[in-house]
Amino acid sequence: MGLRSAREETLRHVAILPITALLISLSLRVAAAEPTAEFPSYAVGDTWTIERSAGPNTDLKLVAIENNLMVMTGFQQCPQCRAYLDRNLAPIKLLDEAGKPLSSARGLFSWGYPGWKYLDWPLTPNKTWRIEADGLFNNQVLRYTIDITVLGVEEVETKAGTFEAFKISRKWQSGKWQMSETLWWSSTVKWYVKRTGDKEAGWELKSFTVK
Repeated sequence: MGLRSAREETLRHVAILPITALLISLSLRVAAAEPTAEFPSYAVGDTWTIERSAGPNTDLKLVAIENNLMVMTGFQQCPQCRAYLDRNLAPIKLLDEAGKPLSSARGLFSWGYPGWKYLDWPLTPNKTWRIEADGLFNNQVLRYTIDITVLGVEEVETKAGTFEAFKISRKWQSGKWQMSETLWWSSTVKWYVKRTGDKEAGWELKSFTVK
């Protein structure tokens, strides 16, 4: 290779470098722009009213934060009970109206059983995880497998307004029983804003107050 050819080859490489740097920068910007939801900062007094397509409304309220657990009231099966939820929104302790531990979950069927990770932070599109855990149903302890996928982010309309939300698919199985449901989680609301499913009635957010 002559001196002129070597110089031309060097110039070609030099010309390519800015283009390569630009492509890398654009790729990094696209990756950085991927929607992400972190565990929200909750405050005592946060409330959510859920309107169900069948049955009465559910008025959830955060009444305390104790040892990094959210203490909530208003769950449909026992509105005055105090449910202690971890950061995965799994109820790990349940007290009745008198403040005594319940011997049954009274509808919060995953109460007291480890391994329930309803949400896996941070939420990002296409993220998947699996729950394999015991749960109480009709006074029987059953083994459940739930495959969860964050399908993406989209706008969803509710009685409380329109929100950008993470669309989450859950596919349940316990023995021969199966169920599919879709939920939408909003970082603005700090809760689910809508649910549809093939076994249970759907619901949507009617109103909320968060600090």
